[in-house]
Amino acid sequence: MDEQPIPVQAEEADDPPSGFVPLADCAESERLAGPYYVRLDRDAPAIGFRVKRRHLNRAGMCHGGVLATLADMNITPISRYQELAEVNPTISMTLDYFAPVVLGQWVEAQPTILRRTRNILFSQCVLTADGAPSVRASVVYRIGRPR
Repeated sequence: MDEQPIPVQAEEADDPPSGFVPLADCAESERLAGPYYVRLDRDAPAIGFRVKRRHLNRAGMCHGGVLATLADMNITPISRYQELAEVNPTISMTLDYFAPVVLGQWVEAQPTILRRTRNILFSQCVLTADGAPSVRASVVYRIGRPR
């Protein structure tokens, strides 16, 4: 069976929702996977991106690894509004994928802190695609030392 290439189309602008600004000071891997945008509102911090062709798998849906990267990055808005260190390594992450994400959708993760100890932060988030829940993530981070 011959695989058909996904048609090449002109990509639209990222057009993030109101309140989102480009994530500055990214690692190279984050620049390659993004670009990402953050909303640093204390009541609703979030991180998100617009699905582009480079994010798609062979089936034409957003690759699960791309969505896992966003889930892992939910520490970014947490660390900014909680005034944590810039580096907070991931200890563990569990993901449940339950709906596909497709080209052009806005994907957003709004983290919730479940518990914070002196050294560990337990969080969860639901990734939504244009507002529809798509992935549930549970992520545990080691709280880094402030720089």
